[in-house]
Amino acid sequence: MRTLREKLEDYTNEYLKLWDFYGVIQVTRKGEVLFEKACGYASIEFGIKNDMHSCFSLASMSKQFTAFAVMLLCDRQVLDIDQSAQLYLPADLKIDESITVHHLLSHTSGLYNFYNFENDFFGGYNRMNYSQTEYFQQYINKKPTKPAGTEYDYNNSNFWKTKSR
Repeated sequence: MRTLREKLEDYTNEYLKLWDFYGVIQVTRKGEVLFEKACGYASIEFGIKNDMHSCFSLASMSKQFTAFAVMLLCDRQVLDIDQSAQLYLPADLKIDESITVHHLLSHTSGLYNFYNFENDFFGGYNRMNYSQTEYFQQYINKKPTKPAGTEYDYNNSNFWKTKSR
């Protein structure tokens, strides 16, 4: 009789015969890893293959979880979404004081959207060794494009992640 691990391996291999997959698969049950496999490349450009420690950008998928976590903190009275977001940011990553946490969550901050690059970060900037503070200063920390709370603008700068300190 085949084990669950063998069945998962067979299923994955059959899938990979049909489709390219660049990512990591891990199946767990009650904290026990039943199966794991890394496939494809983390960076085709640099020839870096995925492994079980590869990290992936979740893009906008993480915004809803971030907003929920912020609302839990608000519910526990750890932060106030109607206060300036500056209260919760490190000194080198301050934004306009008129922008509240609520403005960031609701895409009404008026922050400059870092996808409106004047310079091409992805093509022209050294991404292998960049300073988060330098990136913030160059691409996000600009004069707001409109007053906070006045206009909805889906904006990735509102959810820009800072490194853990």
